[in-house]
Amino acid sequence: MDVWEPLSMRWLMIALLLLLPGVQAAQSDFEFRLDTPADGEADIDPGGDWANLTVELENLNSDQRRFKLTIPNADALSDNGIEVWWSSDGDNDLPGQSRSLEFNLPSNELRSGIRVSVEPRTSALYGSHFIELNCHDLTEGDPDEDRQLQLQIDVSRVVDVTLAPAEGVTGNGSADIGEATTYLLKVTNSGNSQDTFDLEVDGTSSGWEAEMVSDDDEINLDAHASGYVTVEVTAPPDASYSEMLTVQVTARSQLQGTVSMQLELTTHVRVFQGLLLEPLTALGAGGPGDSVVLKFKVTNKWSEEVDFQLARGAWYMGDTPENTPSGWTFSEGGDTLLGGYASTENARATVSIASGADAGDVVTIEVTAQVGDGELAQTTVQVQVEGDYDIQLANEKEGGLPAPASFNIDAEQQLTFATYVQVKNRASVSDTAVITADFTAGGQGWELDVPEGGLDIFLASEAEKGVLVAVRPPADSQGTMATLEITATSVGDPSSTQSVSLTIHVNSLSDGGGSQTENLGQDKQLPVPIEILVGTVLLIGLGVSSVFYLQQRSRKAASSEDQAAYSDEWGAMGEEAANTAGPAAAAAQTTMPAAAPPAPPPGAAAGPVTVACPGCQTQLQIADTQRPLTVKCPTCATPLTLQAQPGAAPPAAPPPPPAAPPAAPPAAPPATPPTNAAAGPVTVACPGCQTQLQITDTRRPLTVACPGCQTQLKLT
Repeated sequence: MDVWEPLSMRWLMIALLLLLPGVQAAQSDFEFRLDTPADGEADIDPGGDWANLTVELENLNSDQRRFKLTIPNADALSDNGIEVWWSSDGDNDLPGQSRSLEFNLPSNELRSGIRVSVEPRTSALYGSHFIELNCHDLTEGDPDEDRQLQLQIDVSRVVDVTLAPAEGVTGNGSADIGEATTYLLKVTNSGNSQDTFDLEVDGTSSGWEAEMVSDDDEINLDAHASGYVTVEVTAPPDASYSEMLTVQVTARSQLQGTVSMQLELTTHVRVFQGLLLEPLTALGAGGPGDSVVLKFKVTNKWSEEVDFQLARGAWYMGDTPENTPSGWTFSEGGDTLLGGYASTENARATVSIASGADAGDVVTIEVTAQVGDGELAQTTVQVQVEGDYDIQLANEKEGGLPAPASFNIDAEQQLTFATYVQVKNRASVSDTAVITADFTAGGQGWELDVPEGGLDIFLASEAEKGVLVAVRPPADSQGTMATLEITATSVGDPSSTQSVSLTIHVNSLSDGGGSQTENLGQDKQLPVPIEILVGTVLLIGLGVSSVFYLQQRSRKAASSEDQAAYSDEWGAMGEEAANTAGPAAAAAQTTMPAAAPPAPPPGAAAGPVTVACPGCQTQLQIADTQRPLTVKCPTCATPLTLQAQPGAAPPAAPPPPPAAPPAAPPAAPPATPPTNAAAGPVTVACPGCQTQLQITDTRRPLTVACPGCQTQLKLT
């Protein structure tokens, strides 16, 4: 019988046994494949964005199976700066960072999008890293139950180096004359691949020597590893005390020659009882009355320990050495023991700021340190005065009375806001307010008058001043309006700022004035009480008829209830009174309706008068009794003339114009005031700061400057 026959029979029997029920072993059949990217590779940068790669699993069995996915080499990758975990099972994102994953997969089903996330830390090493993935069929008794995949991660290269003095070593040393000192330096490979670094020293001069010790001109380091090198600096034999040398040590990568780092080392020739003094608080700050602590670093340039003391040299305010601060004090630092070549950062001195110091003041202080008769060390620091700045801008008149935010004026009429907008300093320290103004609506072609160079207003604590800003609309602006915004900003603290918004209406030819606005145009409600204005006009000498005419204008603008307050008490003035007042009054009488008010009370006499400027409404206090008298408004330069009263010697008048017949018989003239008025001192309120100026000089013309704000005031 053929030798192969027994073997053939044996295999046949095995096949028959396998066909018998319950004898066949279970088979595990599934596919574990790459999904995206198709090649399973990704590039990452150290410390950069994550990479996400996916795989898929297909169950080729006729029954549901449970599978377990793992990353066997996750710990090894973590040691290389790469964190890897399962972040999705293909259906849902997974919480945390799991390195294993289990799920059920029905028969003949494909599951895609099973995601692996990769996070590169800053310490990720350069090169290719392989992520091992394993899929295990958890069905018991399967002979073929594992599949493996491999993902590839390529980390980009980073080349970097760090050079610094070793722990406990400073870059500031000392040496005896003709002797050497050494510096231990730490070199760190901050890149993510192995590199070799060249060390070199440069900057020697005047007989000094500096070099790398032994073979320290080159060092090889693994990624993120550190090593140490030594630099030796030798002072020349003819060096003098206090002489020093600064050299530069460079570490340069051999992988990438453009990558390097430089370190400076300064060596001092030892100085007998010598010190280095450096400010750690170059600029101190505090409020009035505060104490400011100044900190300094002191280095001993001598080989033996010393006692030193901080002291004050010259000090001055601002940029003027002769301007010694008043009320400030400097407390010297106490004696401090300092070892040879050692340094301390605990040296202190205290400066007390004067309680009356102004915010923004700066005091420059020369601070010295000296040991015995040794070398004097000196440095300069500054202390600045700070405060809780609070600049406010209010739409109100002097004294806190509310002021209008809306105004009516005629075209080409100037409107000044000095009496309507007040700037205030509510801080405990003085300050300067910077005033700016701009139109936020309208204003095309308008004149905006802000003092040349801007408006800076100095304010003591709790002081208030009017804002000298004015506007003038052009001739063709009738019926238009503009919105002006005025802003005040603190110089001490630019964040302290406030604004007010003002609306200016330009009268049209038919306007009649509104109750909600400050009306400054012709035939409109006057901004001052009519009784004061009528009396003022009478004193100026415009004549009885003009008084009557102004009274009628006021009555025209007033409501029916207001009219009762203004009786025709001056209506009895007639032609004789008009002639006595002057030709101009007589001429005006012919164009106005006649009335018969009673005569004014007797006894009116020339004396001090308060007049509202017709151009800007500034209140002018005039004590000079001389008549006639002409003054110019210091705010808007409008001329204002005060004529002699009836009964006084009148000035020569120009010929009167032709007069029309009077509309009614003139009334009797008012009582004649005393005629003993004489020239004398004048008291005028400055419109800029309200300072009362007493002017005894009777010469005219005369120009004086306000001592409070330097406003020029002219009397003619």
